Amino acid sequence: LEQELRAALANQEFEPHLQPILDLQSQRIVGFEALMRWRNPARGVLTPIEFIQVAQRTGLIISIGMQLLRQTLKEFTALIKRLERADLNISFNLSPSEFLQPDLVKAAARLLQEFELPAGSLSFEITEQVIISDLTQAKLVVENLHAIGISVALDDFGTGYSALNYLRVLSVDTIKIDRSFVDDLERNSRSMMMMRSLSQLAHNFKIKAVAEGVEWLEQLASVESHAIDQVQGYLIARPLAMVEIDAGWLDGIEQRAQKLLSHLRFA
Repeated sequence: LEQELRAALANQEFEPHLQPILDLQSQRIVGFEALMRWRNPARGVLTPIEFIQVAQRTGLIISIGMQLLRQTLKEFTALIKRLERADLNISFNLSPSEFLQPDLVKAAARLLQEFELPAGSLSFEITEQVIISDLTQAKLVVENLHAIGISVALDDFGTGYSALNYLRVLSVDTIKIDRSFVDDLERNSRSMMMMRSLSQLAHNFKIKAVAEGVEWLEQLASVESHAIDQVQGYLIARPLAMVEIDAGWLDGIEQRAQKLLSHLRFA
């Protein structure tokens, strides 16, 4: 697998698939999360769960991540021009080793300049593992990213024992509430209370709250009732290769979302 990953890196077989993020207030798509896919010649399209551990253990993840970031921003520049939607933004997941690498901020700034993208259109998503690796360095990286206009989101929020403390210490712009809370909303009253508490917490800190993994209408109803700002999940749209995204596809997603939300609010 390591040999295949090295070949894939040389052949640029990694590509971004985008999943839309819906703003519940405006009922519009405000951006996308870029998800890594490996178009393996022999095995087809692979998700990170099938290779990410080897990529991290061998250190290849840094080279793969930087190559994919460049490809993502290049394609995203063409996408927003094609859609005529300069308001859209892109979020990109980083592992601990990627986020804490010394030249991340400079590399990101160079890529934004190369593709003539405003820094505000890019957000990096990190998990608690990044902070556990080196809290002091993580704080410094977040500050340096903010200095050039790039935002930071704390992914899988609510699953770690120290998540609340990290929110106090680290000035993130968004929390992405882990899908385990969304999955359990209809069966567990404690999950509903937790969702409400996390939403209130985010708003008290003046940051956005995003619910991940929304797949059913009932989940969307629960999430909206708890004043969550944005959602993503299969109910909104499945991830799609960037070359397959067009204005009609995006308009269709927004129109369907508006109908779903209107139905919920009317009901």
